[in-house]
Amino acid sequence: MRRTSAIRVAGRRRGFVLLVVTVVVILLSLAAYSYLGEMDTENRAASMFGRDVEARMAAESGVEYVAAQIALRQTDATLDLYDDSSMFSRQPMGGGGEARGQVRFSVLSPGMVGSVDSLPRAGLTTETAKFNVNRLLELENDTDETTDPYTAVSFIPNMSEDICNAILDWIDSDEEARAGGAESSTYEALAVPYSARNAPMQSIDELLQVQGVTPQLFYGEDANRNGRMDSNEDDGAESPPTDDQDGTLDFGLRDYLPWSPLCQNALKT
Repeated sequence: MRRTSAIRVAGRRRGFVLLVVTVVVILLSLAAYSYLGEMDTENRAASMFGRDVEARMAAESGVEYVAAQIALRQTDATLDLYDDSSMFSRQPMGGGGEARGQVRFSVLSPGMVGSVDSLPRAGLTTETAKFNVNRLLELENDTDETTDPYTAVSFIPNMSEDICNAILDWIDSDEEARAGGAESSTYEALAVPYSARNAPMQSIDELLQVQGVTPQLFYGEDANRNGRMDSNEDDGAESPPTDDQDGTLDFGLRDYLPWSPLCQNALKT
């Protein structure tokens, strides 16, 4: 009887030890899995950071490359800076070669306005040839009566006199609204209030804050700003954005204005 009882106790102990070992193994497995998960996350974060650095370096290389090509254009008039894929498409960073993983950059600009395909081109856009909205005040104060602000921007499609006056109110130093224009009192009454800059624009995107300038007017039919005509940008009112379904892509106001008015001033000096 005692022998049978001892065997039962020993069996219980072995069962308990097995249970403890199983729990310990499970806990160690969970800890190892958690550690591997953290290491995988850290590895991905490090990889993404490295790619971000590479992308930034490629963009900076593109800027320096473009500057070098513009300098060469001064001595070689045959260089085509407007549309040349061999010069501006998939250029390797840090030398040539077809090695796997080679970082490359492309310099792309929107296609020609009115073009049927409206595909982006590999080349530059002359920003200094566009109209600088910060010059509107100069034209308004100009004693030459043959040139006025609205006449200067009347060539821009959908540019109304009210929008022109609203831009003038945005960049002038006072708080007196012109006819059809708007000053801080108008903007501060909006659901999300803000004030007029009352100083020269620093970015052309500021136009989106000016009364009368809607995203549709600013971006035109190129709603996703990819520089090419997508199916929804040439189907009339069937899907956003609203377009005239004429087979050409309208780039909106931004295509006629420099991306940075202040930068344009610096380039001209």
